Amino acid sequence: MSELPPTETIFETVSRHWHVPAETITPWPSSKRIFQVKDLGLVRVNFPRGGLSAREMVALVEELGQAQCAVAGLIRTQTGDLSVDVGESAVSIERLVPGQECASASLALMRRVGRELGRIHSELATFHHQPGATRSLGEWVQTTLQKAEALASQWGHGEAVRDLRAQLGGTPETLSARFGLTHGDVRGPNVLDDGDQLCFVDFNCKFEPQLADVVKMRTKWLRADQIDDGRTLSVGELAEVLFGYQQTRPLSTEDVSSFPIVWAVEQAWRLAQDLKVTHQFDDEECKARWAIADLVDDLILAPQMGRQILDAASGHN
Repeated sequence: MSELPPTETIFETVSRHWHVPAETITPWPSSKRIFQVKDLGLVRVNFPRGGLSAREMVALVEELGQAQCAVAGLIRTQTGDLSVDVGESAVSIERLVPGQECASASLALMRRVGRELGRIHSELATFHHQPGATRSLGEWVQTTLQKAEALASQWGHGEAVRDLRAQLGGTPETLSARFGLTHGDVRGPNVLDDGDQLCFVDFNCKFEPQLADVVKMRTKWLRADQIDDGRTLSVGELAEVLFGYQQTRPLSTEDVSSFPIVWAVEQAWRLAQDLKVTHQFDDEECKARWAIADLVDDLILAPQMGRQILDAASGHN
């Protein structure tokens, strides 16, 4: 992880390049790399992600906006630049977006999220700094499962990942998927809804099978939601996301064949990551919200669940 510049450096950079008084800049309560400029917008400290430099990350959001994707518009500096380099990071300002963070798994909302995510993926696939391509799943599956097994083994669950690897066998080597940049963190707080339009923020791009963004929503979407107690999304809710996604980015033959594998591998990685995080918790109630036991039990059935989601999405109208 790149080091966050000192707060005073960020304030000075914004004040000098956007010509705003430093006293109008205040920290954002939920993130150390976001600040608010009164009556102007949100300052974001961007870092390299997904093979892109910090400056290219900002340019990516600008291109998405130019393509009418659901992202926040950028405010240029007084000299017309999109961002200002500060060490390895790039400071930019986004326009304030109306609406609230999504804290719902209503089917109407999930379909809308899928549609907008499909539009974003179509544009991400053509971004000239890191264009997408159809690739074999083999290397990605092998690398991800190796990391997942090593991490899960530290807390006694490596066998669950090994069982999944044995079940998949050599199938991933025979399949391909559309790889490209992804949002990387599609969860409720990163999608704003004003009732009419959605806005995706806080891109944490990765270069991977693009449908991984949909898969990761299972545990990410409601993780911070207090009403729904941080539960995972159901097959039906994820099918709504995938149905909406297909309306703006139809699945290729390769995507259909590979989705159950992508689904299963991401569940293994999620299990490993959640084991690492919950190991740091002292609060047993907090640990229970992460449903580790359910993730372990579900892992061997993960390819089957992926196929269920595909079938449910194709049966919608």
